[in-house]
Amino acid sequence: MSQYVEAAVRQFTANAAIGKYLRVIVLATGKVALAEAGQMGVGTTENPATASDEIVGVRLNNAHGTRKVVANGAISEGSLVYA
Repeated sequence: MSQYVEAAVRQFTANAAIGKYLRVIVLATGKVALAEAGQMGVGTTENPATASDEIVGVRLNNAHGTRKVVANGAISEGSLVYA
């Protein structure tokens, strides 16, 4: 079933504990999980989920504006950053 969302942040159920500002994907179950390198995420978490089945806000990739994201390593000044 398709859905129409006209908001920058959408609520999802977490598949496991997830920290905030991390990229996530939507699983076949409809829950979100951490995105791995090379996976196209749906967005980034706005708040942490401390356990499975908790509700987590996800800032969708197509949302306007800037966002905070956790990098998996140091970023040098002037480097290109992409997900």
